Amino acid sequence: MTISKQTLWGMVALLLPFLLLGMILFQGVKSFEGTEYRVRITGYDPRDILRGHYLQFRYEWPSVSQCKPNQICVACFAGEPDHPQISLKSFIDAGTIAHDQLCAVHWTLNAVADAKDIPQPSAESLRFYIPELEAPTLERLLRVNKDRFDIGVVPHADGTATVKNLYINNVTLSDYLKQ
Repeated sequence: MTISKQTLWGMVALLLPFLLLGMILFQGVKSFEGTEYRVRITGYDPRDILRGHYLQFRYEWPSVSQCKPNQICVACFAGEPDHPQISLKSFIDAGTIAHDQLCAVHWTLNAVADAKDIPQPSAESLRFYIPELEAPTLERLLRVNKDRFDIGVVPHADGTATVKNLYINNVTLSDYLKQ
């Protein structure tokens, strides 16, 4: 029994979408692997009509920035993931980051134009999706309570990070809303 080239190409064409979907799912799961560090956030706006149901915020870095203009600025993580020691440092190039023992786990931030600027990551890392039904509840929480809000981020070896969870008083958003 021989398979014609046309049949073989037809089988490949049928399997290709499933292979691509598997690769995308694998990359999505892999992006959440690693240690999750919590960073305090501020500047809430859960009702940005133009961006959908996203909580927009700024990271509240616990240390003074050592970032210099026109250099690579990174957030270095050390210590316990729930209460990490975070320092903001400048590096001339990516090679010097790799050689810094105190900055083994890091997240590359946007460059600062002025030494007084507060460095932030890319725009994708400055928002967290909120299901439509939970948005009004969260809006009330943000206005009325003085709760502590943290974002769980997973830094990757390439200097990027994935936003994983929103914490309110050390409890994930979904668990907090169930209470």
